[in-house]
Amino acid sequence: MNVKQKRARDRSLSGMREAVGRLNHGPVFPGRAGICYHPAMRFLILSVALGLGLAPAMFAKAEETLEGKVCIVDGDTLMFGGKRRHTKCVEGQSVDLWGVAAFRLKQLCRHPNGRNVLCGRYSAAMLMEQTKKEDIRCVLKAPRPDGTQTAECHVGAKNLNRHMVENGYALAYRPDTERYTAYEAIAKQGNKGMWVTTFVEPWRGAAKAKAK
Repeated sequence: MNVKQKRARDRSLSGMREAVGRLNHGPVFPGRAGICYHPAMRFLILSVALGLGLAPAMFAKAEETLEGKVCIVDGDTLMFGGKRRHTKCVEGQSVDLWGVAAFRLKQLCRHPNGRNVLCGRYSAAMLMEQTKKEDIRCVLKAPRPDGTQTAECHVGAKNLNRHMVENGYALAYRPDTERYTAYEAIAKQGNKGMWVTTFVEPWRGAAKAKAK
């Protein structure tokens, strides 16, 4: 960038700051979030920002995160700020692992030796093993249609969503995302975790009924 271009950019930035300053004292209208600015002024700011290549940085919403100790509700649900009472997690904020469907807590799976396995409790125990010592950091994703909050979660550098699917402790849940389907295929091919058993997918009616 030469001196002339730099001065032009600086003048544009200065003009945008002045516009924002005037806007802060200009016409406002009631909005859901409190106030909203006049559409013409918003268009002016956005146009200048696009010309300078600044729009993504100015208008991108920061990702919301949760961080801290968690209580494990089941194999794909964590509760921040919760505590365990009579084997249940209470008084916290729950999130489901995005793109992951673990076996229902009381769900049974059939082992090749003919015995039933408590695959839901096994799944929960494997998630608890990963989360019992360190703080967990979850980046919130879009809620599901039923309002369930989802998140992509990490313990240190480990992606818990991937870990649960890749090791056969849970399945990839495609209505959320296709991101973990390849890891599911790896687990299935290697007979990892519950892939050694015969089971009903946890989102199916039969699994829901048996888990009650």
